[in-house]
Amino acid sequence: MLNYMKAELYRNFNRIYFYAFTASISFFAILSNLLVANQNIGLDKMMLMSIKMLSIPIYIVVMIVDMVTSEENKNLTIKNVLASGLSRNKMYLSKIIVSTILAVISAIIILTIFLVSSMMITGIGENFSSELLRDFTFRILSAVPLWIGTISLCTYIAFLIKNNTLFASIYVILFVSVKQIINILGYLVSDKFFYAKNMLISGQLEILSSDAAVSSTQSLTAVCIGLAYAVVFSILGVIYIRKKDIT
Repeated sequence: MLNYMKAELYRNFNRIYFYAFTASISFFAILSNLLVANQNIGLDKMMLMSIKMLSIPIYIVVMIVDMVTSEENKNLTIKNVLASGLSRNKMYLSKIIVSTILAVISAIIILTIFLVSSMMITGIGENFSSELLRDFTFRILSAVPLWIGTISLCTYIAFLIKNNTLFASIYVILFVSVKQIINILGYLVSDKFFYAKNMLISGQLEILSSDAAVSSTQSLTAVCIGLAYAVVFSILGVIYIRKKDIT
């Protein structure tokens, strides 16, 4: 399994896809700083604005999963991996782990470029403080398990559906529609549905990106829910891949 993961990382690191993906988002990160230059907006305000966008990685991970899993599933090259003797369980879990590693590396690069370019272009800002930095880091770290949960879910859908566009569309629609449906039911039927929304990854990210302070309890809840999604969809994926006819 470790050798397969190394091979997968090597394969993806030697493709333009990963670098183009990271570079394009990094470009928009720099562009966002350039657009607010000379508008009395510093790193402090940019960090506060970026906290509002904690849900964006939900949709960005589609590209990572497409690169690692969907493309190979569509081209039926996974059967060559299984023919080498690697078990289906290990192959499936390796896909999730590799996607997570690539996503973390890409996120670190993008976030570093965003923060450094913001500091250079807009300045630190008069409200920047160690407390702001701690809160920013705390929310980001709390969101990481939720993003890992989305990778697990996205990988599961990628194995279910071979078509890249259809898989990505269903994944995005799922995140957008379920949250909206629960919101509608909460307003029209019973406010108890709002509690169900808090069990969603998108609902937890909404809490982490709010203006209100995030407590350690809320952070722990987000971590537990994110890991729960990761475990559940990893198990479902393993069960599915065991039965799937790969020819």
